[in-house]
Amino acid sequence: MHCPFCGHVETKVTDSRLAGEGRQIRRRRECLKCGERFTTFESAELVMPMVIKGDRGREAFDEGKLRAGMEKALEKRPVPREQIDEAVSRVVHKVRSLGDREVSARAIGELVMEELRHLDEVAYVRFASVYRHFEDVEAFHEEISGCGAPARRRRPSRAGASATGRAPWTAISCRCCRRSPRPTMPPGARGRRNDRAPRRSEVAAVSALSELDREAMQRALGLAERGLASTDPNPRVGCVITQGERIVGEGWHERAGEAHAEVKALEAAGAQAAGATVYVTLEPCSHHGRTPPCVEALLEARVARVVYAATDPNPEVNGRGAAALREGGVEVEGGLLEREALELNCGFVKRMREGRPWVRVKLAMSLDGRTALGTGESRWITGEAAREDVQQWRARSSAILTGIGTVLADDPMLDVRLPAEAAGQPGTAAESPRQPLRVVLDSHLRTPPGARLLTGGGEVMVLTAQSSLKDVQSGMRLTARGVRIETVPEVNGRLSLGAALDRLGELEINELQVEAGPTVAGELVRHSLADELLLYVAPRLLGDEARPLLELPAPAFLSEARAFTLIEIVQLGDDLRLRLRPRVAPAPAAGV
Repeated sequence: MHCPFCGHVETKVTDSRLAGEGRQIRRRRECLKCGERFTTFESAELVMPMVIKGDRGREAFDEGKLRAGMEKALEKRPVPREQIDEAVSRVVHKVRSLGDREVSARAIGELVMEELRHLDEVAYVRFASVYRHFEDVEAFHEEISGCGAPARRRRPSRAGASATGRAPWTAISCRCCRRSPRPTMPPGARGRRNDRAPRRSEVAAVSALSELDREAMQRALGLAERGLASTDPNPRVGCVITQGERIVGEGWHERAGEAHAEVKALEAAGAQAAGATVYVTLEPCSHHGRTPPCVEALLEARVARVVYAATDPNPEVNGRGAAALREGGVEVEGGLLEREALELNCGFVKRMREGRPWVRVKLAMSLDGRTALGTGESRWITGEAAREDVQQWRARSSAILTGIGTVLADDPMLDVRLPAEAAGQPGTAAESPRQPLRVVLDSHLRTPPGARLLTGGGEVMVLTAQSSLKDVQSGMRLTARGVRIETVPEVNGRLSLGAALDRLGELEINELQVEAGPTVAGELVRHSLADELLLYVAPRLLGDEARPLLELPAPAFLSEARAFTLIEIVQLGDDLRLRLRPRVAPAPAAGV
């Protein structure tokens, strides 16, 4: 896509969403040369999202299954067939218009119940009695008692809303100096119902979350993304404070040890925080860490309402923050854009829940699935735009892991070679970015003291076998270069990858990017230790003598082949970047 300002061909997408009743994609782009931003509207080939079931399994969206469920609820009810068809079409359109690659079965169920409420109240009660979880009979009675009330007026479609001249969100900050004017909410946004029905949260009586709530939380998520490469090991969190339809304060967490997003937003809001609504992407903390609890700051500011996206998985919080706010008389609601908030902090969430980092395996291959010529030559399979994209992924990672084979064959630096600002980190273009920890799996301490990865700044750690410590000279040469050497157990003559991940979790590594050869990458995939593949594909062929992408045992049957779900595809110059996740994630094999 050519930049309309300077004509440069390489641009990156900073935001993408459906427009024109789902027939177009509105993309916000940024030129990689001049930095100017512009918007394009592109024709869209619409693909329905994957459905996340209650047991976290995934399945393709099935319109026939949706229709059968609605027809079952409407069985023997006086509702014409054409009205049922229209209701099904509306649900399908809403699911498609969400613009998400994945949608929970719960969210689809809420959309179905909303349609049934308008079509036939008996059908609604039938569906709700099976679909919803009620704590007791009184809760069910409360649900059905509202059926006799006048039906709520439906909000117009997204296309209709656009036609009314509704103003878009105002720019919040200058990209050059990060100074933030006081923007206002879009006129007429208050009171609109959200296309996606609200989730049932921990709150006893959950109010209907409006379009205003959703847009404020989307803004908070955008702020949180500014900490993508700088908050480690803390989560990325953004906060917006509103009075009515007006934003009076906002903030985001920049670095560990510095003020949290809520505190920064409260400082910006000042006295206007009293009686305000606070939107924060993660449940406010309630414990003393490097900084005081955000809950205390919110109560002291006398805010009226707090809406958070996701519950903090940290065992020291995990619902306690919300409970403390309610005890202080604050109205609390949770679950708004929860999936987006958890995705933004996938590494932090996994480390808190499982004690291990999120493992992202970066790979680059030709069209025929090869990574290097038979001679070992691999520079460069992909183009400059793809290599710059890798730098962005390195910048957000807590650590980069490789194997001794890659160190000896390619002598990589594995560092972030972007200015701090370009890497998405606080600072100026002249400042150096934060360097992730570089980790080498080296069973016999063969890492050369002159390896390039020891010259790129930042810390380097070598994980080795206990037996290798007998080679005192090799160990001394590496420690003299500042290398940290630690041991992990061996399994079948190889370092235990599971033990390595456990240790990295103890070191508060949230996101681990693996840039290794086919042996290490293949072992991670084979033992179900890879959470995500970051796969770059170049439009060239290397032939059958070239080196393979992964070393994996062949499946006995095609049905046993490992399958992945494509969650994103981006064109970078002539290359493609695919993000894939295991379609089924079995428990990791014991002892790895």
